Amino acid sequence: MILEMLIWFILLELISFISLPLTFVLFSSLKDRGYGISKILGIFVLSFVSWYSSFLIGYEKSIIISIIIFTSVNFFIAKKVNIIFDKKIVNKIELIFLLSFIIFCLIRSLTPAVEGLEKLFDISLINGILKSEKMPPQDPWFSGHNINYYYFGHFTVATLTKMSHLESTITFNLFLATIYSLLAVGIFTICYSITNSIKISYIGIFLFIFLSNLLGFLQIFTFVNPKLVEVFSKNFNIEYAMTCCHKPDQNFFSFLFTFPVWSSTRVIPNTINEFPFANLMFGEVHSHIISLPIQILAISLFLAIFMMKKYEKNHVAFVALVLTMLYITNSWDFPVYFSLFITVVFIVFFEKRISKSYLFYTIIGTFLLFMLFSLPYSITVSKFTKIGFSNEKSNIFHELILFPIFIFSIYYYYLKVEKNLKIKIFVFIFSILIYVLSGIPLTFLIFPIAFFSLKRLILDNKNRFAHIMTLFGALVMLLPEIFFIDSRYNTVFKFYYHIWIFWSISSVFVIYNMRNDRIFMLILILLIILCLPMTIFSFIDRLNYGINSGVSLDGLSYMREYHIEDYKLIEWAKNNIKNNEIILEASGDAFSYTSIFSSYTGLQTLVGWNNHVGIHHGIWPEERMKDIRIIYETNNETLSNDLINKYNIKYIFYGSVEKRKYPNANLTKFGNPIYFYEDSFIFKVKQ
Repeated sequence: MILEMLIWFILLELISFISLPLTFVLFSSLKDRGYGISKILGIFVLSFVSWYSSFLIGYEKSIIISIIIFTSVNFFIAKKVNIIFDKKIVNKIELIFLLSFIIFCLIRSLTPAVEGLEKLFDISLINGILKSEKMPPQDPWFSGHNINYYYFGHFTVATLTKMSHLESTITFNLFLATIYSLLAVGIFTICYSITNSIKISYIGIFLFIFLSNLLGFLQIFTFVNPKLVEVFSKNFNIEYAMTCCHKPDQNFFSFLFTFPVWSSTRVIPNTINEFPFANLMFGEVHSHIISLPIQILAISLFLAIFMMKKYEKNHVAFVALVLTMLYITNSWDFPVYFSLFITVVFIVFFEKRISKSYLFYTIIGTFLLFMLFSLPYSITVSKFTKIGFSNEKSNIFHELILFPIFIFSIYYYYLKVEKNLKIKIFVFIFSILIYVLSGIPLTFLIFPIAFFSLKRLILDNKNRFAHIMTLFGALVMLLPEIFFIDSRYNTVFKFYYHIWIFWSISSVFVIYNMRNDRIFMLILILLIILCLPMTIFSFIDRLNYGINSGVSLDGLSYMREYHIEDYKLIEWAKNNIKNNEIILEASGDAFSYTSIFSSYTGLQTLVGWNNHVGIHHGIWPEERMKDIRIIYETNNETLSNDLINKYNIKYIFYGSVEKRKYPNANLTKFGNPIYFYEDSFIFKVKQ
């Protein structure tokens, strides 16, 4: 475990060091000259160069080419530019990154299993990319087809896996620890640039990464007084969140030390309300999480542009590149961040730092370059997107549970700095009117924030970027109340992460400005305490599990204890099946222990998780599911061989899942197994 951590950390530091010249040129207007962003920039830009070139020259060669190109560009910049970083800040950032990496690796080592929730899907993408000779990658869960999903984040994991020569089931956990370490130094850079305070920037790390919401406190409160469960559930429409994870026979301490994370992410009915610390507990390396460091990179870039005395053309290409990386990692992020970029550029224009022609060049040029950079993805990935108006609505109580510290901080600050009582009264009366006319309860909460942040954006020229963060958080909160993309379930899930980022930053700005206000600080500390139960007790739950089960970063370690026969088959396949062959295994339902052989090896199977294949490819794989069953169960060898040839199957697996799903399977027709462990088998198809 320590050796793998060391290898990975050295690799990250080397990439970061190489990227310093480019970082300095692009982010020199930030307080730390962008040093805290260098690691994010290096990892994802290096991966992007590899991804783009892999369509032409193959995956293996593209990594070598990307290293040469990336190193050469930075070496060229280093010869032309006098690069100077503040050593004190550099030391602090490196210490933050090192400590964060160790802490998050230790947290992941407590529950390292790459199984449960979306983790099998995520590892299947990573291993499918590793098995692909060139891009676009072949889908291990739908043989003969390419991955039809935003996969660049998983490509980045695969690329670092190849560079480190570690197992993907280990780098899965190392990369998740890396994501949160990158977020720590990235949010530090942004907060330090906005506040010029190192101490306050540390608070930014805490708020963004470790904070939870109020539901944990409500669960403890109602556990002590069960009669209140019905009051909260019925009156505030949070019945599922309050009851989904309770066990009636639990005592209080048992409840605390097996504290549920799930319920804190299901506050708004029929949606997901995840936040950074919750996903750290879930342990997923999913697209919405991998995109978080890129979002921090984008915000840092926009802030750097905003803080420049003179706007420079060379940022256009990099903005387009960052927007592309967001789009191909988690496409939901693109509209918000492109809008944010346009807003920043327009404000720079209104401040008369650029001309009209330059404004036009910047927006059009960025979009055209984005189209060029994303072209390999756009022509190889199909979208099945449904857009409509939302019938379901959130209520203010939901948002007060989810974002209590952010909402309090923002409201307190704007009401404090707004001296005109008549304006305050008018705004709240107008908010009521909008609510009555629109039927959207959140307008009463959102409109005052939008109004006051917009007003300060116009008047407060020194702190405009912080007000932009506040304004965009409010606008993003409003979006799912009006329309949905794909479904309201996913729209709230994806867009609420943006609110968490934007309002974390604006809240740090408020804390800096209100730090001498005793009433504000007292209420803030109280709210932080009330939001910590889930953070503290869910960690204790994981800690107890790790102490009892042992710590490891190997995501397959659980299989050696619970599914040894499957583990043996997987290890044999990884060591002996070198080509990207098509295998037969049982298909399965989403979020279940199925499709394990394709997931952990990257080999292509006919169907992985049924609904994932159906959603991502727009085809419900009913025929393939039926044919899988026939191949295993039929006594007709001719029929079986015809279907095997139809799908070009090379190996047939029969492990614990297949034994459960096809207990009457006729294995004799496959001949002698090429490998077996107890009563689990791998057959090689006769040529």
